[in-house]
Amino acid sequence: MNIKFSLYPNWKTILKKAWSLRFMALSGLCSGLILILPFYQSDLPRNEFSLLMVLCSILAPVFSGLAMVSRLVKQKAVDGE
Repeated sequence: MNIKFSLYPNWKTILKKAWSLRFMALSGLCSGLILILPFYQSDLPRNEFSLLMVLCSILAPVFSGLAMVSRLVKQKAVDGE
């Protein structure tokens, strides 16, 4: 199988302005916090730790879903219209 990959001509603009990439980054940040927060459980007040864990657990898939939707939506800043 011979697959050829190429970048969009305006890939730099897409990297800077596309909402899908921003949502993916936020999802990754939340997922990373879910992994890191237990190491700081003893340093945080119990309620704060629980709230952060719940928020990150809820927001990570929400941001992923928003990234999928925003990937399909036409964005003026990226399309140049």
